[in-house]
Amino acid sequence: MDRMSIKEFFTLLRWDWRMNRGLTLDRIRSMLLLLDIRYEQFIHRNFCRPRNPLSLLWYLTRFLGSIFQWVIAGSLIPGDTKIGRGLRLPHPQNILVSRFAQIGEFCTLYQNISIGLNGFKPTEAPVIGDRVMLGTGCIVVGDITIGSDVIKAGLLYQPALA
Repeated sequence: MDRMSIKEFFTLLRWDWRMNRGLTLDRIRSMLLLLDIRYEQFIHRNFCRPRNPLSLLWYLTRFLGSIFQWVIAGSLIPGDTKIGRGLRLPHPQNILVSRFAQIGEFCTLYQNISIGLNGFKPTEAPVIGDRVMLGTGCIVVGDITIGSDVIKAGLLYQPALA
């Protein structure tokens, strides 16, 4: 995993804030949530290395960040999740994302969304393409790949094989 520069951190943050503009309570909560996510990504990519004593900073940041995210929006989006620029969170309530998931650029996640593993294959997580909108109540579980330019609501899962 490559390191994140300060310039890249602020570029990602600027794109996120551009996509979540406005002075409503939901927009302010979105901006605070995205600030925490990008800060966690910065700490993870720069300090979480094997045999690095500063990797403890990542665990402390993740612990405090998860509490902050839960209090602010009832959401959990880990900083080690791969998220492209321009993430839009119109209503940032109850969004749960696996740390193994990948989310592309300019995606929109509405409220009550779960993106996670199926529990039996922890290495197979959802991959979401660019410019995807996941509507209210969307659940994406398992080894699912959603292509680019898709609008989806409802349940997507990897069926069990007998």
